[in-house]
Amino acid sequence: MLVTHGVFDLVTPYFAAVIAIEQLDMDPTLQANIRLKVYRGGHMPYLHQQSRLALFEDAQDFYRGTL
Repeated sequence: MLVTHGVFDLVTPYFAAVIAIEQLDMDPTLQANIRLKVYRGGHMPYLHQQSRLALFEDAQDFYRGTL
C-alpha cells in the first residue's frame, strides 16, 4: 500500500496516517509492505511541480514493485 500526503495538509494531516498505520494489528511481514510518502505542499501536493514529479516517480516504483 502506498499512502501519500502533503506535509502541510491541514485537512488530512500525514501524522494521522502514521498513527493509523502503527495501530494496525498486522503481521510485521505484511506491515513492511506499507509505504508512507510525504511531499511538499498541502492537501493537493501535486500542484507543486517537484512534488508532482516525485509522486509520479514513486507511483511508477510502486507499480513496478521496487519502492
